[in-house]
Amino acid sequence: MKHDPISATTVDAREFRDALRLASIVVRRKNSVPVLSCVRLTARAGVVTIAGTDLDQEIVATLPGVTGAEIDVALPPSLLGYVAGAGDVLTITKEPDESYRLACGAASLRLSGSSTIPAADFPVPPLMEWETLAEVGEAKLRGWLNMVAGAISTDEHRYYLNGAFFRGRDGTLEIEAMDGHRLYRVATGATWSRKADILPRGTVNSLLRVLSAKGNGTVRILAPLTVQYPRLCFECPSANINTKMIDAKFPNTDRIVPAPEKQKLVACITAADVCLLLSDRKAGLYAARLNASEGIVTQQNHEGVEIAVSIERIEGAPEIAMNAGYLRDAIARFGDIEIWAESPDHPCRFRVADDRVTCIVMPMRV
Repeated sequence: MKHDPISATTVDAREFRDALRLASIVVRRKNSVPVLSCVRLTARAGVVTIAGTDLDQEIVATLPGVTGAEIDVALPPSLLGYVAGAGDVLTITKEPDESYRLACGAASLRLSGSSTIPAADFPVPPLMEWETLAEVGEAKLRGWLNMVAGAISTDEHRYYLNGAFFRGRDGTLEIEAMDGHRLYRVATGATWSRKADILPRGTVNSLLRVLSAKGNGTVRILAPLTVQYPRLCFECPSANINTKMIDAKFPNTDRIVPAPEKQKLVACITAADVCLLLSDRKAGLYAARLNASEGIVTQQNHEGVEIAVSIERIEGAPEIAMNAGYLRDAIARFGDIEIWAESPDHPCRFRVADDRVTCIVMPMRV
């Protein structure tokens, strides 16, 4: 028996696919908790929202639509994306028997109760009042996070290093990350009133995907008024991210930053110098020997073949060894670098064109 629809929502399919892609960033297809493998689709008062969560962070994307009665249900994102990719207009219809029919172009799909999950089962962050910490440009925030992302640790035993450290220094924001071998820090200059927050690696990766490097929008960063909830909310132009923070103390990294007056220039490395030397990803497992006094850097590749590349000569510069992967990463993020060190056994400072950036890397013993 054919039922008449009691609730239908119509949205632009392309906008819907973009919103679904953002909300699905934190959704894992295979999950021991079924509701966490779904997104929550809500339609009311001409607004359609799609939310995804992994319990640590929630991403909510909003788009305009023509809505009938309210729709609030959790659905698998793969099914929504499959239908939404078949045309220009997506129609979601709620039938009297509580099933849902999705239609877009020539594609049509009916989801019964066994394929959906009640919206009441979808986990949501605790309700709280927020205050605005800062408003920064979308492209700027993405650039800052991209600068430090390479130094975020993946060692779960030192969980306090598994994120980007947001610190207020003299009323302005500094963002830094450290993995025990590298320290990347950027002084943003943005106004910041909080002392310390560790933004999890997963949230950093989500922001890098949500934010546009060429976007001209504004990101509003909010914090709860009560300290009971260690969270931050990022209101981005394309989606909002509500995330937990890592409840830990970040190490005092000031003590490992060497004094500039004790260091001397040991090498100048450009992207052109290392384009051959460090092009193989497996090269990151091997040391690159920098001997600027002879104007050469050498490295063995994964096949044991030694490769040599000429670099700028520096009179009296000591030979120093570096993890080739760290060199490649620093040049990719910051451009040409000057390597300064007190000795081959002391931490090295990579001086880059952007003077807001502090980059400290430990040398290798070979």
